Amino acid sequence: MRRRSTGTRRLATLLASALGVGLLGLAVPATTATAADAPPRPIVTGWGYFGSATSASTRAAVANADLMPEVSPFWYVAQDLVSPTVNEARPCPACSPYAANKAAVLTALRDAGVKVLPSITDGMTTKTTPLQMAQVLDDPTRRAALVSSIVALVQANDYDGIDLDFEGFAFYDAVTTWDTTRPDWVTFIGQLSAALHARGKLLSVTTPPIYTDNRTQTSGTKWNDGYWVYDWAGIADKVDRLRIMAYDYSVSGGPIAPLPWVERIVQHAVSVVPSGKVQIGVPAYGRNATVKVNGVSKVVGTCPTNTPANYRDTLSFTAAAAGTAIPSADYISDTINRSAAVRTWSETNAEWQFTYQVRYKGTTSGGAATSCLVYRTGWYDNAASALARAKLVEKYRLRGIAQWNLDGAAPAQWSSLRDYARTLAPSATKVGVYVPSTTTYGTTATVAARATSDGVAVQGARAVLYARTAGTSTWSLVTSATTGSDGRVALQHKVTASTQYKVNVAGAWDRNTGTASDSTSVRTAITLDLSALGVQSGKTVTANVALKPWIKGQTVKRQVLVGSTWTTVATAAADRYGKATFRWAPTTKGKTYQYRIYAVGSGSVRGAYAYFAIKVG
Repeated sequence: MRRRSTGTRRLATLLASALGVGLLGLAVPATTATAADAPPRPIVTGWGYFGSATSASTRAAVANADLMPEVSPFWYVAQDLVSPTVNEARPCPACSPYAANKAAVLTALRDAGVKVLPSITDGMTTKTTPLQMAQVLDDPTRRAALVSSIVALVQANDYDGIDLDFEGFAFYDAVTTWDTTRPDWVTFIGQLSAALHARGKLLSVTTPPIYTDNRTQTSGTKWNDGYWVYDWAGIADKVDRLRIMAYDYSVSGGPIAPLPWVERIVQHAVSVVPSGKVQIGVPAYGRNATVKVNGVSKVVGTCPTNTPANYRDTLSFTAAAAGTAIPSADYISDTINRSAAVRTWSETNAEWQFTYQVRYKGTTSGGAATSCLVYRTGWYDNAASALARAKLVEKYRLRGIAQWNLDGAAPAQWSSLRDYARTLAPSATKVGVYVPSTTTYGTTATVAARATSDGVAVQGARAVLYARTAGTSTWSLVTSATTGSDGRVALQHKVTASTQYKVNVAGAWDRNTGTASDSTSVRTAITLDLSALGVQSGKTVTANVALKPWIKGQTVKRQVLVGSTWTTVATAAADRYGKATFRWAPTTKGKTYQYRIYAVGSGSVRGAYAYFAIKVG
């Protein structure tokens, strides 16, 4: 990809779109949906400025929450070389921060069930001040400060995670520095990931594309090795999302994101990163540029003095704005003639292209009549383009697409994306769990589970057993195993308290994660120490009773079987070590007495019995 000559690609796109440049967007038929009531697979996310609760990005996320489980507002920037911190971003030095209305935006998004992972850019790095972020990451103290600042931001706002958009390494730092920055980047991502995951938060990382692991790219070569400084393989096990900037293949007069190029990026990504983490970037904009011949704008004739200064400029516009005609706002309307634009859909690139000419009429500086003809062309991505790229989700089993940006997305895309996502909706994973209702203290309970999906046994899935004791709210990981060919798995746990169990069976691309639970009550464990099992008439028998768990004051009864009825003949209270003692002297010579010790249930602990017989000689 080409290096940018001014600003970041995202801010430049937004500001250019404010010029009001638009094109007629032609529709391409969407794919046929499955049953209308089928839930869509949530395959869309994206960035946006989310400037208010009624901004285009907020409205798009709320209205399409079934497709969009998470979004990334462009709210923050990492700054301050000496003491790295994260501050609220501003579209210009005198402007209000993008996050000025974030409370209302957060309420709207959360009410819709949309997770929020704000984006942080590396705003300290510019073309005139390269390597600043690279230097921060190379310094353990400053790197730790940046990690702490990001984690504090997430916790203070209860965000669901964070998205890093550090582009300075790629577009401002020299390629010769990448070998040094690359391991520092991996270390930083590892430290940030560990800190966020310890708090139950997600880490998303946005990077430009990488095409191979050869690491031999020369500066600015699109189809060489890409921006390998970001080391996808090195961060694959640390990130929850890898979002790839699969756009800006051309920034002046060419396709924005030609589909073969995008697919090549995806192919490499899924070879080094789990496909379920990959979100492929999708543009929602276009560019209108002069036709170039040997790098020079194609202009025939001598242009008059009143030709507007920007007549050779490349103009950006949003997919949402590509719905009227080529506008005249950037030209002097009474001094030009404009040919009708010729628009074509490129099947190869999955983008729209248009061409037209503009003739400027007027006079030279000497007053002579003159005119010139300027040849212009453009490319743009709209609803049809988004759908074409979304189809890579199924082909490569990706997490989804990430759109830059939601503020400019074509309204028509949502219905076609939803129809397509319905065809990808994963099946449910049904889990059945069984554990004995009561388990004796200190013994092992077997938690049996079986998983099915669409009536078929789920084989080879990871089943994880969690447990929490009665009266607590925290789940603890116990063990895991893999389901067999019949979808069954047996998981074991030593029981020391009444326990609720939960079994999670991991989902796959074509089915959701399944969960089910069951519980067991702990039963008192009784250990008996008898002085004898046979005695002479009138001699004393001693029964020492030990109970677990230890419950001071637990009632213990000695019972004898009279006919068919157990009759209590003595009662004791366990001491703090769960111990009690009974002494008695049976008298009927030649009789065998049937006894039992009954430990009465206490609190969440169930009662239990221990049986024995004494023969009197």
